[in-house]
Amino acid sequence: MISLWLLWMTLRPAPEVAGNLQPLTVPAAEHGVSYHWFIDIAGNIAVFIPLGCCAALACDAPFWQRGAVGVLSGAVLSLGIELAQLLLPSRVSSWEDWGLNTLGTGIGAGLALGVLAIRGSRPAFTIKSKTKKEHYDRPND
Repeated sequence: MISLWLLWMTLRPAPEVAGNLQPLTVPAAEHGVSYHWFIDIAGNIAVFIPLGCCAALACDAPFWQRGAVGVLSGAVLSLGIELAQLLLPSRVSSWEDWGLNTLGTGIGAGLALGVLAIRGSRPAFTIKSKTKKEHYDRPND
């Protein structure tokens, strides 16, 4: 779902995306934050953090491999986005965007690894199966 949202945001015409981001960019500009810093730098990092985090948490692999999966998921998706943007006249492809997006997934994967380290890599929940029929029956009223 995160990947689909990222594709939707990055492959639409740039003026349309800029219009959608005005509720964020106008107040930032009023506080002296440039559009380039807010959207091009911070935005490219921030929107990929959830992807890196989710990919690392969803991966059933040893601890450090989860981090690699998180980073690589964003690097590959971002590369695909940047290559697709080469074909779209209303978009601009940039290696800087690719690097910042990959950095975002790295931060997300790092956060996921931190959570796993604190929790001791235990699952968030465990589903226990009930083998006896009486466990599924409702008590008599």
